[in-house]
Amino acid sequence: MRNGIDALPGEEGTVEKAIPGSIHLGEVRARGDLWAALSASGEPIPAGTVVFILDVEQGHLVVAASPSPGG
Repeated sequence: MRNGIDALPGEEGTVEKAIPGSIHLGEVRARGDLWAALSASGEPIPAGTVVFILDVEQGHLVVAASPSPGG
């Protein structure tokens, strides 16, 4: 059974501190906790964006913006 950060891939979260890109960290809130995160695409992700957690690498979440409903 995975727990902590290793249990987060496949979950959604919300960007709390903007993610500037694939090199610089932002922060994502998932399951009530804040986690350091990077953009999987390398594109910036603004605060407030709902993201999908793809992976965990070197203690950071790797995320992608979730598609907008109906878009």
